[in-house]
Amino acid sequence: MGETISALYAEGIHCEENDKCIEPLFLRESRRRIYAASYRSDKSLATFFGRPPMMNWRYSDRKQPLDLDDRVITSDDPEVVNEALTKLDIDGWNIEGICRPTSWIRLRTKTSIVKERFLELSLAGRRTGDLASEMQ
Repeated sequence: MGETISALYAEGIHCEENDKCIEPLFLRESRRRIYAASYRSDKSLATFFGRPPMMNWRYSDRKQPLDLDDRVITSDDPEVVNEALTKLDIDGWNIEGICRPTSWIRLRTKTSIVKERFLELSLAGRRTGDLASEMQ
Protein backbone atom coordinates (compact mmCIF):
# COMPACT_ATOMS: atom_id res chain seq x y z
CA MET A 1 0.00 0.00 0.00
CA GLY A 2 2.87 2.34 0.77
CA GLU A 3 4.32 1.93 -2.71
CA THR A 4 0.92 2.48 -4.29
CA ILE A 5 0.42 5.73 -2.39
CA SER A 6 3.95 6.92 -3.15
CA ALA A 7 3.37 6.26 -6.86
CA LEU A 8 0.00 8.03 -6.67
CA TYR A 9 1.58 11.15 -5.20
CA ALA A 10 4.57 10.99 -7.56
CA GLU A 11 2.24 10.91 -10.56
CA GLY A 12 0.19 13.79 -9.19
CA ILE A 13 -3.03 11.81 -9.19
CA HIS A 14 -3.96 13.44 -5.87
CA CYS A 15 -4.41 16.79 -7.65
CA GLU A 16 -6.92 17.79 -10.29
CA GLU A 17 -5.33 19.23 -13.39
CA ASN A 18 -5.43 22.99 -13.69
CA ASP A 19 -7.54 24.77 -16.29
CA LYS A 20 -4.57 25.21 -18.62
CA CYS A 21 -4.34 21.48 -19.31
CA ILE A 22 -7.71 19.92 -20.12
CA GLU A 23 -7.87 16.18 -19.49
CA PRO A 24 -10.10 13.95 -21.57
CA LEU A 25 -13.14 12.73 -19.63
CA PHE A 26 -12.02 9.09 -19.53
CA LEU A 27 -8.59 10.02 -18.16
CA ARG A 28 -9.92 12.41 -15.52
CA GLU A 29 -12.57 9.94 -14.35
CA SER A 30 -10.08 7.05 -14.32
CA ARG A 31 -7.70 9.08 -12.15
CA ARG A 32 -10.55 10.01 -9.84
CA ARG A 33 -11.56 6.36 -9.48
CA ILE A 34 -7.99 5.25 -8.82
CA TYR A 35 -7.54 7.93 -6.18
CA ALA A 36 -10.89 7.15 -4.53
CA ALA A 37 -10.18 3.40 -4.37
CA SER A 38 -6.70 3.96 -2.93
CA TYR A 39 -8.01 6.47 -0.42
CA ARG A 40 -10.68 4.05 0.78
CA SER A 41 -8.22 1.17 1.06
CA ASP A 42 -5.84 3.33 3.07
CA LYS A 43 -8.56 4.23 5.57
CA SER A 44 -9.69 0.61 5.89
CA LEU A 45 -6.15 -0.59 6.59
CA ALA A 46 -5.50 2.26 9.02
CA THR A 47 -8.67 1.41 10.93
CA PHE A 48 -7.89 -2.31 10.98
CA PHE A 49 -4.31 -1.87 12.21
CA GLY A 50 -5.01 1.15 14.43
CA ARG A 51 -2.36 3.30 12.78
CA PRO A 52 -2.45 6.72 11.16
CA PRO A 53 -3.50 6.74 7.51
CA MET A 54 -0.87 7.42 4.85
CA MET A 55 -3.18 9.58 2.72
CA ASN A 56 -4.71 12.74 4.09
CA TRP A 57 -7.68 14.59 2.58
CA ARG A 58 -5.98 17.91 3.31
CA TYR A 59 -3.27 17.25 0.73
CA SER A 60 -5.55 16.53 -2.18
CA ASP A 61 -7.96 18.47 -4.32
CA ARG A 62 -8.98 15.44 -6.38
CA LYS A 63 -12.76 15.38 -6.69
CA GLN A 64 -15.07 12.41 -6.45
CA PRO A 65 -15.63 10.46 -9.65
CA LEU A 66 -18.88 11.32 -11.40
CA ASP A 67 -21.64 8.74 -11.09
CA LEU A 68 -21.39 7.71 -14.74
CA ASP A 69 -21.43 4.35 -16.47
CA ASP A 70 -18.13 3.06 -17.85
CA ARG A 71 -19.55 3.13 -21.38
CA VAL A 72 -20.21 6.85 -21.06
CA ILE A 73 -16.72 7.85 -19.98
CA THR A 74 -15.16 5.80 -22.79
CA SER A 75 -17.58 7.02 -25.45
CA ASP A 76 -16.35 9.05 -28.40
CA ASP A 77 -19.82 10.45 -29.00
CA PRO A 78 -20.21 13.88 -27.35
CA GLU A 79 -24.00 13.56 -27.43
CA VAL A 80 -23.89 10.41 -25.28
CA VAL A 81 -21.56 12.13 -22.80
CA ASN A 82 -23.61 15.34 -22.66
CA GLU A 83 -26.86 13.45 -22.18
CA ALA A 84 -25.35 11.45 -19.31
CA LEU A 85 -23.94 14.61 -17.71
CA THR A 86 -27.40 16.22 -17.71
CA LYS A 87 -28.64 13.27 -15.63
CA LEU A 88 -26.31 14.17 -12.74
CA ASP A 89 -27.13 16.44 -9.82
CA ILE A 90 -24.88 19.25 -8.62
CA ASP A 91 -22.83 16.82 -6.46
CA GLY A 92 -22.21 14.37 -9.31
CA TRP A 93 -24.76 11.71 -8.31
CA ASN A 94 -27.08 10.29 -10.96
CA ILE A 95 -30.68 11.38 -10.58
CA GLU A 96 -32.09 8.20 -12.11
CA GLY A 97 -31.58 6.15 -8.96
CA ILE A 98 -29.40 3.57 -10.72
CA CYS A 99 -26.63 1.98 -8.65
CA ARG A 100 -23.49 1.74 -10.74
CA PRO A 101 -20.03 0.53 -9.70
CA THR A 102 -19.03 4.19 -9.48
CA SER A 103 -21.93 4.84 -7.10
CA TRP A 104 -20.35 2.40 -4.67
CA ILE A 105 -16.91 3.97 -5.12
CA ARG A 106 -18.39 7.38 -4.32
CA LEU A 107 -20.27 6.08 -1.27
CA ARG A 108 -17.21 4.29 0.11
CA THR A 109 -15.07 7.37 -0.39
CA LYS A 110 -17.59 9.56 1.45
CA THR A 111 -17.57 7.18 4.41
CA SER A 112 -13.77 7.05 4.29
CA ILE A 113 -13.59 10.82 4.73
CA VAL A 114 -15.62 10.47 7.92
CA LYS A 115 -13.51 7.48 8.96
CA GLU A 116 -10.35 9.57 8.53
CA ARG A 117 -11.71 12.24 10.86
CA PHE A 118 -12.49 9.61 13.49
CA LEU A 119 -8.99 8.20 13.08
CA GLU A 120 -7.52 11.67 13.62
CA LEU A 121 -9.44 11.98 16.87
CA SER A 122 -8.83 8.46 18.13
CA LEU A 123 -5.11 8.37 17.33
CA ALA A 124 -4.30 11.92 18.46
CA GLY A 125 -1.90 12.10 21.34
CA ARG A 126 -3.34 15.26 22.89
CA ARG A 127 -6.91 16.34 23.32
CA THR A 128 -7.69 20.03 22.88
CA GLY A 129 -11.13 19.88 24.44
CA ASP A 130 -14.35 17.97 24.55
CA LEU A 131 -14.35 14.90 22.29
CA ALA A 132 -18.01 15.37 21.31
CA SER A 133 -17.40 18.93 20.11
CA GLU A 134 -14.28 17.83 18.20
CA MET A 135 -16.31 15.14 16.41
CA GLN A 136 -18.85 17.72 15.22
